[in-house]
Amino acid sequence: MKVRIGSIILGLSILALVILGVKSMKREVAKAVFFVGKYSGVVLFENEDAVIQCHKGFIRVVKIGNKASFFFAHNIPTLADIPLTQVDGAAMMTIDAEETNYIRLDRHKLEILFSVETKNYTVYAMRE
Repeated sequence: MKVRIGSIILGLSILALVILGVKSMKREVAKAVFFVGKYSGVVLFENEDAVIQCHKGFIRVVKIGNKASFFFAHNIPTLADIPLTQVDGAAMMTIDAEETNYIRLDRHKLEILFSVETKNYTVYAMRE
Protein backbone atom coordinates (compact mmCIF):
# COMPACT_ATOMS: atom_id res chain seq x y z
CA MET A 1 0.00 0.00 0.00
CA LYS A 2 2.86 2.41 0.84
CA VAL A 3 4.43 1.80 -2.58
CA ARG A 4 1.13 2.58 -4.33
CA ILE A 5 0.66 5.86 -2.39
CA GLY A 6 4.25 6.83 -3.15
CA SER A 7 3.69 6.14 -6.87
CA ILE A 8 0.50 8.22 -6.86
CA ILE A 9 2.25 11.14 -5.15
CA LEU A 10 5.17 10.91 -7.58
CA GLY A 11 2.78 10.83 -10.55
CA LEU A 12 0.84 13.85 -9.31
CA SER A 13 4.08 15.75 -8.69
CA ILE A 14 5.29 15.08 -12.23
CA LEU A 15 1.92 16.14 -13.64
CA ALA A 16 2.03 19.39 -11.65
CA LEU A 17 5.56 20.15 -12.94
CA VAL A 18 4.48 19.54 -16.55
CA ILE A 19 1.47 21.84 -16.16
CA LEU A 20 3.61 24.57 -14.58
CA GLY A 21 6.22 24.17 -17.33
CA VAL A 22 3.64 24.58 -20.10
CA LYS A 23 2.09 27.56 -18.35
CA SER A 24 5.48 29.28 -17.92
CA MET A 25 6.21 28.87 -21.66
CA LYS A 26 3.14 31.00 -22.40
CA ARG A 27 4.06 33.64 -19.83
CA GLU A 28 4.96 37.07 -21.18
CA VAL A 29 8.41 38.15 -20.04
CA ALA A 30 7.48 41.84 -19.83
CA LYS A 31 4.46 41.23 -17.58
CA ALA A 32 6.18 38.83 -15.17
CA VAL A 33 7.88 40.26 -12.10
CA PHE A 34 9.95 37.07 -11.83
CA PHE A 35 10.95 35.08 -14.92
CA VAL A 36 13.38 32.22 -15.53
CA GLY A 37 13.91 30.87 -19.03
CA LYS A 38 16.43 28.81 -20.99
CA TYR A 39 17.35 29.85 -24.51
CA SER A 40 19.60 28.07 -27.02
CA GLY A 41 21.22 29.24 -30.21
CA VAL A 42 24.30 30.91 -31.64
CA VAL A 43 26.56 32.55 -29.04
CA LEU A 44 29.74 34.52 -29.73
CA PHE A 45 31.87 36.04 -26.97
CA GLU A 46 34.99 38.11 -27.57
CA ASN A 47 37.42 39.85 -25.25
CA GLU A 48 41.11 40.77 -25.29
CA ASP A 49 42.24 37.22 -24.49
CA ALA A 50 39.77 34.87 -26.12
CA VAL A 51 37.03 34.22 -28.62
CA ILE A 52 34.36 31.65 -27.75
CA GLN A 53 31.89 30.67 -30.46
CA CYS A 54 29.07 28.15 -29.95
CA HIS A 55 26.56 27.14 -32.61
CA LYS A 56 24.41 25.49 -29.94
CA GLY A 57 25.06 27.59 -26.85
CA PHE A 58 22.76 27.82 -23.84
CA ILE A 59 21.72 30.91 -21.91
CA ARG A 60 19.73 30.90 -18.66
CA VAL A 61 17.83 34.17 -18.17
CA VAL A 62 16.70 35.29 -14.72
CA LYS A 63 14.58 38.45 -14.62
CA ILE A 64 13.51 40.05 -11.37
CA GLY A 65 11.58 43.29 -11.73
CA ASN A 66 13.21 45.39 -14.44
CA LYS A 67 16.66 43.79 -14.23
CA ALA A 68 17.84 40.61 -15.90
CA SER A 69 20.92 38.43 -15.59
CA PHE A 70 22.19 36.21 -18.40
CA PHE A 71 24.11 33.06 -17.45
CA PHE A 72 26.03 31.50 -20.34
CA ALA A 73 27.45 28.01 -20.85
CA HIS A 74 31.02 27.37 -22.07
CA ASN A 75 32.75 29.60 -19.45
CA ILE A 76 31.35 32.81 -20.95
CA PRO A 77 31.13 35.53 -18.27
CA THR A 78 27.69 36.36 -16.89
CA LEU A 79 25.91 39.59 -17.76
CA ALA A 80 24.40 40.52 -14.40
CA ASP A 81 21.69 42.99 -13.36
CA ILE A 82 21.13 44.56 -16.77
CA PRO A 83 18.31 47.16 -16.57
CA LEU A 84 15.53 46.55 -19.11
CA THR A 85 12.41 48.42 -20.15
CA GLN A 86 9.21 47.15 -21.78
CA VAL A 87 8.83 47.72 -25.54
CA ASP A 88 6.21 46.54 -28.04
CA GLY A 89 3.97 45.24 -25.25
CA ALA A 90 5.56 41.81 -24.78
CA ALA A 91 9.31 42.41 -25.11
CA MET A 92 12.02 43.83 -22.89
CA MET A 93 15.00 45.83 -24.16
CA THR A 94 18.02 47.55 -22.64
CA ILE A 95 17.24 51.11 -21.62
CA ASP A 96 19.90 52.81 -23.76
CA ALA A 97 19.46 50.46 -26.72
CA GLU A 98 21.03 51.32 -30.07
CA GLU A 99 21.26 49.34 -33.29
CA THR A 100 24.80 48.25 -32.40
CA ASN A 101 24.46 47.80 -28.63
CA TYR A 102 21.29 46.20 -27.24
CA ILE A 103 19.65 43.24 -25.53
CA ARG A 104 16.11 42.26 -26.59
CA LEU A 105 14.18 39.56 -24.76
CA ASP A 106 10.71 38.12 -25.26
CA ARG A 107 9.06 34.80 -24.46
CA HIS A 108 10.31 33.21 -27.70
CA LYS A 109 13.60 34.87 -28.60
CA LEU A 110 16.75 36.40 -27.10
CA GLU A 111 18.93 38.77 -29.12
CA ILE A 112 22.13 40.24 -27.70
CA LEU A 113 24.53 42.59 -29.45
CA PHE A 114 26.14 44.07 -26.37
CA SER A 115 29.52 45.43 -25.28
CA VAL A 116 30.66 46.10 -21.74
CA GLU A 117 34.25 47.16 -21.05
CA THR A 118 36.36 44.93 -23.35
CA LYS A 119 33.76 42.14 -23.57
CA ASN A 120 31.55 41.72 -26.63
CA TYR A 121 28.50 39.43 -26.66
CA THR A 122 26.55 38.38 -29.76
CA VAL A 123 23.59 36.02 -29.28
CA TYR A 124 20.65 34.88 -31.37
CA ALA A 125 18.71 32.24 -29.44
CA MET A 126 15.24 30.72 -29.17
CA ARG A 127 13.48 29.65 -25.98
CA GLU A 128 13.44 25.95 -25.23
